[in-house]
Amino acid sequence: MEITRRQNLNQSYTADFSVTQLLMLSHAGVNLSLLSRVMSSRLSRGTYNGGLLSTEAGTLARVVADATITAAGYLGTDLLLNITLVPSLVICIVSIAATLYTYNNLY
Repeated sequence: MEITRRQNLNQSYTADFSVTQLLMLSHAGVNLSLLSRVMSSRLSRGTYNGGLLSTEAGTLARVVADATITAAGYLGTDLLLNITLVPSLVICIVSIAATLYTYNNLY
């Protein structure tokens, strides 16, 4: 009974992950289209333009996220959710600190 239940969870996880990945990738084009409308004209020229840089940043973020999930998977499924949220917590704290540090220089 336990093996069947675990197989069902693995199949469910795989299906959910596949759907989430597909939706995320389909929204990347929409996000880049919106970015091109608000991007500075200085960033829209040349080979290394804003679209390419944002695409590369998104790809790098996916690689880091996949590596984090894989590394957390080695610790066991009990800690998987908590471990995968640690990078988000760190990014959130660093973003708040950077905003507080540079807020008065944004004008």
